[in-house]
Amino acid sequence: MTYPAVLLDKDGRISAMNQRAAEKTETTSPDHVTGLLWSQLWPSEIEEIIDQSVRDAAMCGKADLTAGCRAGPGDGVILDMEITARDGLIFVTMSDATEAWRRGDRPQAHVARSLRIGRLYAMQRVA
Repeated sequence: MTYPAVLLDKDGRISAMNQRAAEKTETTSPDHVTGLLWSQLWPSEIEEIIDQSVRDAAMCGKADLTAGCRAGPGDGVILDMEITARDGLIFVTMSDATEAWRRGDRPQAHVARSLRIGRLYAMQRVA
């Protein structure tokens, strides 16, 4: 199984994205988003949390984030993301957490920042 993955440059711009990541973020094609800021793929209400998580990973080596994608059919998709930095590159791996959240299985880690606006939300976790 291929996991959704994104490669960012040190400024948080998308350098590469696999097809699974494009599907999870409701992007038409990985090629169409190359050069965009990673946060631009997310609702404007949570862009700052996405940007801060990328900065935290660049500074500390790792950041974890759970965020709701742009609303698609139904209630949209909730993604758990691990953002890691190494050698000036930032890697984002994602897993679909939608069903776990609907069952009430939420992360036990400390929530550093959270935002909820309607159905849109993001939580940055500190392990």
